Amino acid sequence: MADARMMRWLGGAAALITGLSLGAASTLIVPATSAEDVSITSPTPTPTPEPASLQRAEFRKCSLQPAIDAAGDLTVHATFTDDATGQLLAEFHDDEPVPTASVMKLVTAATAYEVLGPDYRLTTQVVPGTKPGTVVLVGGGDPTLRSGDSSYFPGTTASIADLAAQLGNQRITAVGIDTSRYTGPQWHPSWEPEDRTLGYMSPISALMVDGGRAAPAAQESPRSEDPASDAVAVFAAQTGASFDPALKPAPGAMPLATVESPTVAELVDLMLLESDNVIAEVLAREVAIKLDTGTDFDAINQAQRRALLWLGVDVTGFVGADGSGLSRDNRASAETIDGLLRVVSTHDELTPLLAGLPQSQRTGTLERRFSDLADGAVNAKTGQITESLGLAGWIDVDGGRVRMVVMVTRPVGGENAPVSVGVDRPLLDSVVARAQECGLQLSGQ
Repeated sequence: MADARMMRWLGGAAALITGLSLGAASTLIVPATSAEDVSITSPTPTPTPEPASLQRAEFRKCSLQPAIDAAGDLTVHATFTDDATGQLLAEFHDDEPVPTASVMKLVTAATAYEVLGPDYRLTTQVVPGTKPGTVVLVGGGDPTLRSGDSSYFPGTTASIADLAAQLGNQRITAVGIDTSRYTGPQWHPSWEPEDRTLGYMSPISALMVDGGRAAPAAQESPRSEDPASDAVAVFAAQTGASFDPALKPAPGAMPLATVESPTVAELVDLMLLESDNVIAEVLAREVAIKLDTGTDFDAINQAQRRALLWLGVDVTGFVGADGSGLSRDNRASAETIDGLLRVVSTHDELTPLLAGLPQSQRTGTLERRFSDLADGAVNAKTGQITESLGLAGWIDVDGGRVRMVVMVTRPVGGENAPVSVGVDRPLLDSVVARAQECGLQLSGQ
């Protein structure tokens, strides 16, 4: 990790050798594209001015340190990089893995694009049951399936009514459910109970309606304790049938009705913009299923690590306990998240997911932040849990863009003490605002 960081600090210096002024013929050791040094013998050149990019590396004078110092007992884990040149402008504790909060959704988004593809959809089906006149509602993971006409999810989403309509005039006596696509506990042991009652998270089932919301059109609504039972109750009412929990799908039966979710690209946009936790968990589980690492929470970490390695991202210290970032057990360093941002922004098949990132004073979870900066100056994924706050994306600056990852924690006695949205988030924002003010002249000193 240290070698990689040194290479980023030095930026493109190897390509600038011909512009350096050397005395008599000499041997110069310079960084190469590998971890080993390369010895180059140079003749006496004609003296030339020092390259502007190297001058900037040596004489950047706008320090971020005052904003870091103002953070008090918070530890700032951060990287700031010139997005055009890849030169590291400033770093603080960037190789230390910390709880990610919802910055983890960047990992979930990128791995979903890479493994599932942006056009992939989740399918909910109705199949014949094991008894005559019965059917089984088979969950395919779609969290946007509607219970009725209203929905928090924008655009056209499939509904229970759509499934019932496809059955026509068939007489259905009983319905069952199949939620076997996802296994294990539906609630991660590190999640807090109030995350459900306050409307941030639902138990994760392969079958649910309205993302488990009690109020289908509300973003933050208390969530169900048993999403699959809610879904089948609506379906039974639509078909005039009773619910039979003993019913199973008839072996080899073809679907009688099928509806599909929005595409992965559409789900990722909503997940990033509004930080939707349920969508994130479903996408992470689907990636695990596709990579054959399992169908429960424990399968997510291995799948995410494998997909990140495929993308060329260093996973040292990375732990993907869940897909949403709600778990305090997640871990990633600022270096790892920065590496992911670099890959996403330079791979044509991944760059479309960046459209879902919130913009300051404009959209999503940044709509009411950074009011002192130009609208849209910060374009990034937000994150907040009890143990950490985070922000990862880009800052528009004079003459270019700065790629940044900032996560703050309050370490006490080897643990992460609580951070406060009201008190500590403004300190995080002040670090980012100072970086925007400094721009490409930013220095960590």
